[in-house]
Amino acid sequence: MVPFQISPEQLQSYEEQGFVLIPDLFDAEEVDLLRKIARADRELEADAKGPLDKEGKITKIAVRNELREDIYSAIVRSHRMADTMEKILGGEVYHYHHKMTMKEPKVGGAWEWHQDYGYWYNNGCLYPLLSSCMVAVDRSTTENGCLQVIPGSHHLGRIDHGVSGTQTGADEERVEKVLERLPIEYVEMEPGAAL
Repeated sequence: MVPFQISPEQLQSYEEQGFVLIPDLFDAEEVDLLRKIARADRELEADAKGPLDKEGKITKIAVRNELREDIYSAIVRSHRMADTMEKILGGEVYHYHHKMTMKEPKVGGAWEWHQDYGYWYNNGCLYPLLSSCMVAVDRSTTENGCLQVIPGSHHLGRIDHGVSGTQTGADEERVEKVLERLPIEYVEMEPGAAL
């Protein structure tokens, strides 16, 4: 397999839109292995805690602050992930945390509108020099609740965050104003795609 290199066009998309979709960062064999391990991982299931969205539905997520000798940490440490993040952020990167969201069909909760930096800022990260990467394990569509983003909203700066349900979310009044001017994009992803 040829090592992945983010293209100048993809970097430009990240800078302009605040995100970039990479269709096949991981191949089918890798994602199938991840899916199989995750579904059999009792520790992951036990660690999955869930804040409630504003409709009272649970959003199951397992967060790991440390790297381990497991498939999840191997993905985080992979050259495809780390080297791409270094190019996006313009320098050496470090591991902040990684997580697995387990969205249950039809009953699983949603993530309220937020900026990841809205959390990081309150955890002592003074500058917004962090980035998140979501890797699709299953097909993600508009119908089954794919991620929604607001292209260009990173140019607005940090929006104040407060409690929405039992989650921390962006100020709802501010989000309403943003959505009057900026469109929502539904990011549909096939397994192995990264955002």
